[in-house]
Amino acid sequence: MDIFSSYRLIPDEDGYTVILFLNKHATEFSRELDITNAQNPDTLERSVGRYIAEKFPKRIVIKTVQVMIGTLLISTVHMMGETRHHAEAATNSTQTANQTTYVVKAGDSLWGISKTYGVSVDQLKAANGLTSNIIQVGQTLLIPGTGTAFEEPAPAPQPAAITYTVVSGDSLWAISQRYGTTVDALRSANHLTSDRLFVGQTLIIPSSSTTPSPAPTPTPAPAPVQTITYTVKAGDTLSGIAKLHNTTVEAIKKSNNLTTDLIRVGQVLTIQSNTTTPPTTTTPSNSGAAVTIQKQLQVLGYYSVPTMTGNYDSGTIEAIKTFQSDYGLPITGTGDAATVTALEHAMVKKGLIQDSQNYIGVPYLWGGTTPSGFDCSGFVYFMFNKHGVNTARSTSSNLYTQGASITKSKLQPGDLVFYAVNSPGVISHVGFYVGNNKFISATSSNGIQIVSLDNTYWSKYYVGAKRVY
Repeated sequence: MDIFSSYRLIPDEDGYTVILFLNKHATEFSRELDITNAQNPDTLERSVGRYIAEKFPKRIVIKTVQVMIGTLLISTVHMMGETRHHAEAATNSTQTANQTTYVVKAGDSLWGISKTYGVSVDQLKAANGLTSNIIQVGQTLLIPGTGTAFEEPAPAPQPAAITYTVVSGDSLWAISQRYGTTVDALRSANHLTSDRLFVGQTLIIPSSSTTPSPAPTPTPAPAPVQTITYTVKAGDTLSGIAKLHNTTVEAIKKSNNLTTDLIRVGQVLTIQSNTTTPPTTTTPSNSGAAVTIQKQLQVLGYYSVPTMTGNYDSGTIEAIKTFQSDYGLPITGTGDAATVTALEHAMVKKGLIQDSQNYIGVPYLWGGTTPSGFDCSGFVYFMFNKHGVNTARSTSSNLYTQGASITKSKLQPGDLVFYAVNSPGVISHVGFYVGNNKFISATSSNGIQIVSLDNTYWSKYYVGAKRVY
């Protein structure tokens, strides 16, 4: 069986790039199934070299060969052959010679590229054989219907538009506050259907917004010291009470002759307060934002109070601190931008993990990305994108290069766990951590299933975990 089903020839500056499409029935490169090519000892490079030698005259300059399965880039092979030239090359590549190529960058979308080049999304998909709107960084796209040289055109001038690249910890709310706009305006300008963002995404800031300037640092007027009393409630701590009244733990202990940090419900404390009202924090000040955070903490199991108070009271502060500790964030006790984003992500992943169990028993299918059948990385791709996390189709080994490393003791639902089943140190399997020391994945033996991290088979192949969202 020929391992390549078709090819595409793309002109470069001083030669050609060939895109080879791997025959979906070939099993030579199926790492995750651990299928070895016992009958054919050729390596990938040799197979590519032989195919190029058979299909193209020697005088054509082939600089690079990209091997694809559908829209998934498997490998790039740089050819070191002699200079080629062939009089028929222009005739053979007429269809591609009048098309511009574009290399996908972080934050790109088919919609954005189509607007830059004045074509439609459907035209882009048809020209590149795409069956979905998913593209990946480094992917080369053909731009149909253009007759210019092979260089990226300058974007149409947009003097009133500002762009912003999303960084870790960002949220639409925080960005809207920084640029003096609204979340709805940001969604509309960027055609977003949810509040989900990803690092590296480029956002258009609506033209009515202005470039942010550093906020001036106010010099607060000294407030008179006032003595007040406070009755300890369930969940209170000296630290939380001190924050509420703009004082310190040591000052409270001194005023009340305390020798330890232990306090009891109903105890009346004397507070030497520097202000008559609780201080303003970096937490969003409106009660709606506080209620949202309290609801999220409650759903995630961090906040046990049945009624949402809409205030950053001591119980809420302690719940935020516990969440921040579990997710490796700075422990501030405030609803800062990083914490708000982490809460949003945790909520998405909670729903994802609950939904993933609806697919238990779906059979294993190499390369599968639908409920008809999944491979392990295809299942991760499907679940993330179904729940609004824009993820490119990739392999388990490539996924292992992304995100932040997480120790076993800090695993949270939705984190990815990785295994080297076929060769020591070579990632060949991935799944979602679901909590309670278990993970769910697409296995070649039982399809989608949940097993323990301590399973005698899987535990010996465990390599590590990553938090990619």
